[in-house]
Amino acid sequence: AEATDAASSDSSSSDAVSEFGIHLASYRSQDQVSGGWASILSAYSELEGTTPLIFTQSQVGVGDFLRLITGPYSSETLAEQACDRIKQVSSEQYCRVSTYEGNALDG
Repeated sequence: AEATDAASSDSSSSDAVSEFGIHLASYRSQDQVSGGWASILSAYSELEGTTPLIFTQSQVGVGDFLRLITGPYSSETLAEQACDRIKQVSSEQYCRVSTYEGNALDG
């Protein structure tokens, strides 16, 4: 019975978002990403220790956007609080809670 319980809890947890991130910027080309992350990181000490990912989102008629998402945060609340602190530093900075997904930033 223990083995079945473990298997069923594993399958149910995979449906839910286990980690949250914060979407900080979107870029049109890969070469904009590293510089963009470097400038955001230098502006917000809040982000030290987080790991940036790039999630490619395709939009029909528009093309691909590279979304810069950093994290991970263990809950949506923690991600929201991080965005709140970033917006206290600069209300101009885009910040939205998102699923922590994507590929590692090169460089």
